[in-house]
Amino acid sequence: MKFQVLLATVFAVVFCSIVVSATTEIEQAKTSALSISQSSYAAFEDQKRSLRSSKMAEVGNEKTEERGAWKWVKVRYWLEAEKSDEHVRKALKLNGMDEATMKFQKNYKYYEYFAKKSLEYRIGRWLGKDMTTWNVWKELGLHTKITKRDDIDSIAHTPEFKIYSRYVNDFDHNMIQTVKVGYNVPSLIISRGASDAEMYARVKIMAIAQRENKYAQMLLGMTDPWKRRTTLLDKKALREHDDYPWYQLFKILKKQGQAEKAAV
Repeated sequence: MKFQVLLATVFAVVFCSIVVSATTEIEQAKTSALSISQSSYAAFEDQKRSLRSSKMAEVGNEKTEERGAWKWVKVRYWLEAEKSDEHVRKALKLNGMDEATMKFQKNYKYYEYFAKKSLEYRIGRWLGKDMTTWNVWKELGLHTKITKRDDIDSIAHTPEFKIYSRYVNDFDHNMIQTVKVGYNVPSLIISRGASDAEMYARVKIMAIAQRENKYAQMLLGMTDPWKRRTTLLDKKALREHDDYPWYQLFKILKKQGQAEKAAV
């Protein structure tokens, strides 16, 4: 009888242990499942937020790109419409700023492109009309600033003179290429009545560019008008030409430039 009581007691203890263990495992499983569920939910929410942020960033980038593209369209329009520098600066909210200040503005790249292309367009139009260097000098208003060669240093660093210098080089290059392919140069390649300052500047720019003598003579208009204006004058006809002194000055300045270059 005592043995049976002992056996029943042991059985009860073991049964209780099993029940407690099972209950604990169930509770742990519930806790783990809840933890996993909360973690998954948090990850899901993070992913949603990330996607929303990504979409917002993409929309922002698209709007920025659209605004940028539209500004480039405006720049092309301003160029075609020949809008003034002042108009473009105002449109880009850069008016009243100097060059150094403008460079730190987000719209500066549009103005910089406009300024560069505007100059190219302007020079291109002059070249298309075969405008003489004297006419461009006047177009730039340089004739109102100086008339004598001794005053050139006072305008040498101005934007207008730099544009003039570029035009002289582009004009000369075009005329030389025209002759090389066998075509005639314009009948009026150099204007009569140009000021001393303009002619000196024109000749000096040719000398700096080290133009060949035959092309310098042609560019100064010392050619036979009855022979397609590509046949150079020589001897007496050359010496008697009105612009012969300028041709002589060109050769002197060219030689000086060569000597200075050799001495460096």
